[in-house]
Amino acid sequence: MGIEMALLATTAVSAVGSAMGQISQGMSNKTAASNQAIQEDQAAHIAMQSHMEEVSKSDYVANQTLGKIYSNAGAAGVVPGQGSPALVANRSAEEQKISDMYERYSGRLQAVSDLYQGKVDRWSGNRAMISGFIGAGGSLVSGLTKGLSIAHSFGSGGGAPGGGDLLGG
Repeated sequence: MGIEMALLATTAVSAVGSAMGQISQGMSNKTAASNQAIQEDQAAHIAMQSHMEEVSKSDYVANQTLGKIYSNAGAAGVVPGQGSPALVANRSAEEQKISDMYERYSGRLQAVSDLYQGKVDRWSGNRAMISGFIGAGGSLVSGLTKGLSIAHSFGSGGGAPGGGDLLGG
């Protein structure tokens, strides 16, 4: 009966060790994925701020340019809404607005992409952790089943698995 218990205990310890390793691996994967998600969230915020600053600078330059055009046209005696300089100024303003709109859209798209990638990484990390727990449960059940099988074969007088006696006798 002592050998059976020793084999059962050894198998159980081995199964627990394997299970703990799988749990640890799952938790480690989750931590890595969470860290990656944090970086992607930060990248999203940086991308959005960067694009908004770029649009603000562009708006400022466009407004200054339009102001100069209108000022020069007024000094030349051109009435706003009439004549070539005014049409050019209006067209420039429209093109700048379209360019700024595209820049805002592009920045938001990049930020949303980064945010969703962060969500995917968090989901992947949670999945890895759950997989580790499931693997650990499987290892425990498998190890204990194997240990009980070995103990049962000794208890029923069958000796060591594969025939014979563990002690060679």
